[in-house]
Amino acid sequence: MKVEIFGLSFLPIQLLMLSALATCTAKPTNTASEVIVVNTTAADDSSQHPNTELILSADNDTGVSTKASTVNAADNGLNEIESEYRVEYAKKMLTYMNQSVEPCDDFYEYACGNWKNVMVEHQSQHKRSNLIDIFYSLGEAIQQLLLDEKQPRDDFVYKEELNLTKRIYSDCLAADIYPLQKSEVYLEVIKSIGGFPAVDSSWKPDNFSWFNMSAHLTNYDVIGLIKEEVLPQYPFPPYFKLPDLGFAYIVHSDNIHLNSSKELNEKLMRNYLRLYGVDDEQKIDQIITDIVNVWSAILNITKNFDEDLAKCEVLSAVVMNEEMFPLWDSYLEIAWNGTQFELEDEDTWPCNYFYNQLDKVCNANKEAIANYFALKFIYRMDAHLQNKKFQTEHCNTMIQFTLPHLLDKIYMEVRNRRIKLKNNIKNGFCIWVKPCQVILGNFAKLPILKISSSLGEDQTHTPPI
Repeated sequence: MKVEIFGLSFLPIQLLMLSALATCTAKPTNTASEVIVVNTTAADDSSQHPNTELILSADNDTGVSTKASTVNAADNGLNEIESEYRVEYAKKMLTYMNQSVEPCDDFYEYACGNWKNVMVEHQSQHKRSNLIDIFYSLGEAIQQLLLDEKQPRDDFVYKEELNLTKRIYSDCLAADIYPLQKSEVYLEVIKSIGGFPAVDSSWKPDNFSWFNMSAHLTNYDVIGLIKEEVLPQYPFPPYFKLPDLGFAYIVHSDNIHLNSSKELNEKLMRNYLRLYGVDDEQKIDQIITDIVNVWSAILNITKNFDEDLAKCEVLSAVVMNEEMFPLWDSYLEIAWNGTQFELEDEDTWPCNYFYNQLDKVCNANKEAIANYFALKFIYRMDAHLQNKKFQTEHCNTMIQFTLPHLLDKIYMEVRNRRIKLKNNIKNGFCIWVKPCQVILGNFAKLPILKISSSLGEDQTHTPPI
């Protein structure tokens, strides 16, 4: 796939370079009818075939036409579909150009200056790039799949999973998630796994387990104080990293008190607390202060091993002779339905020193930990939309990240079925065409090339199925 993409991309780039060179040697005009004529020649066969003349119009309604015939395209290693695609791609590339700028003065502006004006608007936390735009294009393809009202075939292996995914996607599109609103459903979930003392006057610390609530959060893809990953090898056990403290802005010992990260994290917490009914500003200040103090206490633990888990293992086993942290069975019951993994595996289980010390800090600050976990849950459920128009994009992304394996399976199922169908047609076609080709010789070449351009060329010479 990568080779094909690069192959298809080469011609438009070559056209841009040649057109720039032509413009550099002759002062450009501003007339709307100006055209740039570029002759492209197959380097390995220029003596046998005429040049393909590609005319690129530089007016506002940029038109691209080609005089290449089906036979010439096929002789140059292109089928008719590829030729049409390259013309369309060249037309698209021209829309990115700012032809009011002389390329010798600012080639980047000349070649790409209009890109920002013609690209589809997306919500992104990162700088726009081709890779991110490809990701959005995949999301649009997923959207077409999930909005298709036709039922999957009865023999489709993942029929039940696909129908469930369609229902989830439909609910996401219909949900009222912008602007962010208070959710009683979220409060019920939080209460069931540990509570939210900032908004619940009946909350009692006696029944609160910071470790159990953190284990429950992993079921909602929320990082409390257990940051789990899953090894890709059977039996797919969890392994653990140091938990990230903070929200969108992760705090470490060297930046926790910096104005930028501190203000941004505090702003998020303040907004969520107000949204969920905490009106007393002094109470909000105290809740935030308590949470930040807990972060500082946890970072004081990690400073003892430089936030390096390998050093933590040495500290735990050699220096401190730490005992095994006793609550991992509870985690397995909550997060893995009781599935047992080898607790002795040092590559799987986290540092005992860290969790033994963490247990002391959290038990001494139960209310602050519960509030922090509740806010982390709300933060994770927040779609972070900048505008209602980006909700479809958010739902596409959610499905891409949540169900990548199902989407891969569906893609391979459809791809293999289409390849099998194409090969059956091609092999059946060859059974009756080849004898005709032997008899008619070159007279049969033109229709065969025309049909081949639609069917595609079997580079791997796939045997009949």
